[in-house]
Amino acid sequence: MTLRKQLLMIITILFLVIFFATFIVSVKNIQSYLNNTMKSQVTNTAHSLSIAMSQHAIHDKGTLKALVDSYFKTGSYHAIKFLAQDPQNNLERTLEITNPNVPSWLPSMVPLQQQTGEGFVSSNWKQAGKIIVISETNLAYDKLWSDIVELFWVFIIIATITIALGFFALRHLLKPLNDMRIQAAAICSQDFSIINPIPKTKELGTVVDALNQVCRKVHAMFDEQTRLTEKLRSQAYRDALTGLGNRRYFIMQLENYIESREEFTTGSLYLVELKHLDEYKKNHGYEAAELYIKRFAETLNHICHEKNHFLACRISDREFVLLALNINVEETRIIAKELNVSINELHTNIATTIVKYHFGVAYYKEHQTPSEFLAGADMALRAAQSKKDSGWHMYDTEDLKQTLIIGAAGWKEQLEQVVENENILFHYQPVKNIQEEQQSLMHHEVLLRIPDKDNNLLNAGIFIPMAENLNKMIDLDKLVVSKAIEQLSQNNDFKGKYAINLSPSSIHHQQFTDWLLETITENPVAANKLILEFPEQVALHDLTSLQTIVQRLHKLGCEFSLDHFGRGFASFKYLKTIHVDYLKIDGSYIRHIDKDTGNQFFVHVVTEIAHNLGIKTIAENVETQNETDMLKSLNVDGVQGYHIGKPKDKLTQ
Repeated sequence: MTLRKQLLMIITILFLVIFFATFIVSVKNIQSYLNNTMKSQVTNTAHSLSIAMSQHAIHDKGTLKALVDSYFKTGSYHAIKFLAQDPQNNLERTLEITNPNVPSWLPSMVPLQQQTGEGFVSSNWKQAGKIIVISETNLAYDKLWSDIVELFWVFIIIATITIALGFFALRHLLKPLNDMRIQAAAICSQDFSIINPIPKTKELGTVVDALNQVCRKVHAMFDEQTRLTEKLRSQAYRDALTGLGNRRYFIMQLENYIESREEFTTGSLYLVELKHLDEYKKNHGYEAAELYIKRFAETLNHICHEKNHFLACRISDREFVLLALNINVEETRIIAKELNVSINELHTNIATTIVKYHFGVAYYKEHQTPSEFLAGADMALRAAQSKKDSGWHMYDTEDLKQTLIIGAAGWKEQLEQVVENENILFHYQPVKNIQEEQQSLMHHEVLLRIPDKDNNLLNAGIFIPMAENLNKMIDLDKLVVSKAIEQLSQNNDFKGKYAINLSPSSIHHQQFTDWLLETITENPVAANKLILEFPEQVALHDLTSLQTIVQRLHKLGCEFSLDHFGRGFASFKYLKTIHVDYLKIDGSYIRHIDKDTGNQFFVHVVTEIAHNLGIKTIAENVETQNETDMLKSLNVDGVQGYHIGKPKDKLTQ
């Protein structure tokens, strides 16, 4: 029971005690007043009648009878008696006794006594008789009952007003306590809001001020923890001068992409080397050389921002790499030409002829290892360096010439047919809780497949990039959500959940989000079994809009997961405002984590921060038991990968 209810109950009990005590005293006073009034009335009547009778001939019985009748009829009396010296002259008027028109319990609970008044009649200075007047109580009981009822309703009205005022007064006075409760709960979720204004009540004001100070200190501790974690991550994986990923980060990402069966199927690697940087530094100074390197990194970053699924890194003082995922051979050449033009424009803008550049391009061939892929780019670079001037080279091997290239028109037609015929298939990969001894199922991630012209299944890594380039992702995402809801609605026996990936382009499109809210609102049963996943870059692009979507869909029962967390170098602070349910740590930090202490530290700290925010962590691309054991020791909640379960076209429990 809340403090406000307890105080309100105490006030009500005290008021009732005071009410009953006052009520009883008031009834007793009314009782006493009525008894005294009746006594005074009969006494005055007896005295007045005795004087009137003394003034008339005492032996005139007719006159005496008229006087008695007159007084009896004009008053409320039970009896008036005249007891004369001569009994023959006695007179008496008596009213028949009837029950008062009041509740039967009243006379026994609050009795009124019949009152008697006496007066003496004289004649010629001698006592001629005695007058006795006895009161009638029915009218007194009527008066008593009406006064009790009136008194009761007055108290009821006063009680109602008092309790209502007490309720609102307590609500106002105790509002700071509710604010403190909300603030304490918010601190547990790393929401460090401050209570303002400070309550004027001294005791509450002191407590609120102290809690505000605790909030500020905890906030500072959390910020320091995230700042330190980000700093250590940056030192481990980021080039200090350009802000790009360093060699360790690149190798880690490249291995993860190539070994990931869902994300990477085709792609290209551009290995760029700059020459004569030392001469440029000597002629233009150290700062100018650093500025040139930063501008060169910005050129690569610009290409990454314009294209989806691109990664730029600086792997040595003179070497940069650009990794392009899921593009075909023709697109590889187009991007190589664009890169060449961009670097030439950079050199024109800073008027340098000293620095030379060369880059080699390697196209990924199926089943290549990361080392083989990188070696191919290095061979192409050596071929480019055989030329005197800056330039690039890409081998036109027989493998590349025979690579299947589906044009944009072909992909557009195929994707339109998929949407029109709803010809998309679900494969399901389990996510399991490794902190439980039985490793219970947390949910299934839905992985997409579409058939090609030969009815071979293509995974999402092949057709999703094309759908994004052709602006077909909204239609695909609508199809996936609709099909998932249909399955969940029809399969009442299924107690698990589906995790569905949504593309950034869909989430940032108002039409799609409106449709999503409407669709999920109309399917509340399925909504409680849905986990919507989106990549980290979505949160960084438009945090406010995404936060609104998450809040509204959370109320409908949906859960949310942040995919590939840690792939970028964004601050962790945005996690405090977005309130997701799951954090999927990027597989590049998970592979061989049992042997990499740096990645162990990163995953451990991320898990601690997530747990402090009430978020569960899931490790992607888990391939071995040793990795699973290490992740369990780091308190990661769930794991997903081929070691846990391969994607299948049927659900597993």
